[in-house]
Amino acid sequence: MKIVFSAAAGTVFLFGSALDARGAMFASKVVSYEPGNASVTNPSFTDPSAALGAPDGMSGVEAGFPNVLSPFSPAFDVGQIVIIGEGGELTLQFAKPVLGGSGPAIGVISNSGLIDTNYPSGQAGNPAGNFGGGSADVSVSADDVHWVSLGEKEFLNPANFYLNAGPYDATPPASPQLADFGKPFTGTLASFNGENDAQVLATLAGSGGGTWLDLSGSGLAEISFIQFSVPADGTSFGGTIGSRLPIDAIAVANDHVGDLPEPASLSFLLGAAGLMLRRRQPAGDA
Repeated sequence: MKIVFSAAAGTVFLFGSALDARGAMFASKVVSYEPGNASVTNPSFTDPSAALGAPDGMSGVEAGFPNVLSPFSPAFDVGQIVIIGEGGELTLQFAKPVLGGSGPAIGVISNSGLIDTNYPSGQAGNPAGNFGGGSADVSVSADDVHWVSLGEKEFLNPANFYLNAGPYDATPPASPQLADFGKPFTGTLASFNGENDAQVLATLAGSGGGTWLDLSGSGLAEISFIQFSVPADGTSFGGTIGSRLPIDAIAVANDHVGDLPEPASLSFLLGAAGLMLRRRQPAGDA
């Protein structure tokens, strides 16, 4: 947070926000990254900063096949996803604490897309199938010292950026309506069984999608760090523990964004500002 004090105006200005333009909060800092075998199998997707901030609304631009981010077309450009390979690990930090308690709190946006059984109309199979995505062990922490495991998680749900775009539009809508990545999607891949594109968007109900994690089992009142690790156990991709996890973004539910504690230095500055203002008052005005 940036603090500016103007003695002449007697005003303290506070700047800084952890929120995206659409209102959702996302992971904002890479603490550590070990790509595992992704450094060999997927070396172009080993920039951990790709997991920070909001997803991009368009993908495939670099590859020459531009497409909106939709349930049938996930992110796949270099710089949009980072892959945690077998034996790898990624630790991220949030700009503000994420509140625990019941209900979905953290949404993981992977590169999972619904298989279109009637391309290019956007038609999920029954049961719905997917491509991309992955799985990992997930742990959370309040201080980056004491960690609590949430267990093995699969990240197979698709994501969506625009509420008024087709599944394969090459350009954004003229008057874009944006999905809310801070609105949890509580369904599973089976929620899309047999649905066409319009029905898929109705099932998402305005959410940006992704797979959501509940922190209530951690016993923590709030967390500031999340860690994903993929065991080096030789398990083939698609099992309970897959051999990699691509990550596009990590979102926080709108009602689970906490407040930053007031730093002692901030309290001091505010107190000093008040004292200076009192001393600037003419005698007799106190």
